[in-house]
Amino acid sequence: MGVFRLGGCLTRIVKTFLVLFLIVFGTIVGALSLWWLTLPPLQNLVAADTGLVLERTTPSGATLAVPVGVRNRDWVSLRAISPYLVTAVVAAEDDAFFQHEGFDLVQLRESVEANLKSERYRRGASTLTMQLARNLYLGREKTLWRKAREVLLAWRLEHLLTKRRILELYLNVAEWGPGVFGAQAAARYHFGVGAADLSLAQAALLAAILPSPIRFDPRRAPNTARSKQLYLLERLVREKKVSPGDYEGALAEIGP
Repeated sequence: MGVFRLGGCLTRIVKTFLVLFLIVFGTIVGALSLWWLTLPPLQNLVAADTGLVLERTTPSGATLAVPVGVRNRDWVSLRAISPYLVTAVVAAEDDAFFQHEGFDLVQLRESVEANLKSERYRRGASTLTMQLARNLYLGREKTLWRKAREVLLAWRLEHLLTKRRILELYLNVAEWGPGVFGAQAAARYHFGVGAADLSLAQAALLAAILPSPIRFDPRRAPNTARSKQLYLLERLVREKKVSPGDYEGALAEIGP
């Protein structure tokens, strides 16, 4: 009789465990499905006129509408952006851009470990594609939940768009100063030229200030911006992404 009671007890425990497992599993699947459904559609990013309009806040507190696509008067194709700027931005922001599929697993793992260890969000490890996803669809709050959405959106962007299109979108919506969005507006604001005419020295400066356009604004912090500009130029020539002649020309343009 004791054996039968033990067997019946084990059966009830197993049944209870299975029910609990199914409840937990179903809840997780349901939450992930709902999460997936709340992600924005991305197909419109293929079109020249995406129909997407970003709302950005100027230093004065006013709201600025930034159309994503040809409706934006400052929008330029990748062919109309200086190759120097493309090279400098990729080197500065995401050196493995042409190798990854939206995120860098090693950097992402290290980022998660660092954030969990500190019990707060400290390290981002964002690729260019992840930054684009954030600029287009996500806020600036620093949470692991937002980072997860950012990673998933980046993966989807990489499977929908070409690398060139991702770069074109990124360079046209990135912030380069107070109320300055996109490479064309940045080139005019900082140097009085078009995006196609940026020199290597100018491109390196724009890439240098990109992570924090206010903190590294060459008008407010010229020494900090110059230091980053020179460091990036040294990297570019050391890694053979620009020629020694171009490097020397950039140094001559910057001056002593």
